[in-house]
Amino acid sequence: CSDPSTLEAHCFSLPGGDLAMGVWKSNDADDSLALTVNDPFYQDPLMVDPLTMERLSTPGVMRDAEGRVRIQDLPIGKRPVILELGPQ
Repeated sequence: CSDPSTLEAHCFSLPGGDLAMGVWKSNDADDSLALTVNDPFYQDPLMVDPLTMERLSTPGVMRDAEGRVRIQDLPIGKRPVILELGPQ
């Protein structure tokens, strides 16, 4: 993101091998995030709406030559963005 000092990011291992990440900004500025999941074991992430728990495809997802998940230009702000990745 443009100001890493305002970025909050937490990662959790869930039962069954799933991985969950929460990312948000500690200030009110809208921003975007680029991140890489180094373990190619995971499927492409889904965004989880924290109010409805609806799961949606995540924009900007691609895989590199090693199979790692890369996300570019993920919009983030004060409201948390929750990503969920299941095992392949």
